[in-house]
Amino acid sequence: MADKTEAGGDNDTLHEQVDHLRADLAAIAKTLHDIGGERAGAAYARVREMAEHGGGRIGRGARSVTHEIEERPLIAVLGAFVLGVLLGALVGRR
Repeated sequence: MADKTEAGGDNDTLHEQVDHLRADLAAIAKTLHDIGGERAGAAYARVREMAEHGGGRIGRGARSVTHEIEERPLIAVLGAFVLGVLLGALVGRR
């Protein structure tokens, strides 16, 4: 039961981060648009399209990961442990 709560919290955090990234990208795109003419306008449109497309993909990925964790919590914990050991070994060597 705690795993589902933690996964839900992580999912909410991920959604908040995605929303924050969208806002940041929109702000960057707006700045580009304000700086200069047609080129900036075209860049604005591309960045906005990429942000919308990327945000949808991130959301779908987050839901997929959450579902997998809920379905196989033991494998998720084991995978996180192995990843932690590998990252610890890589960082420890430096």
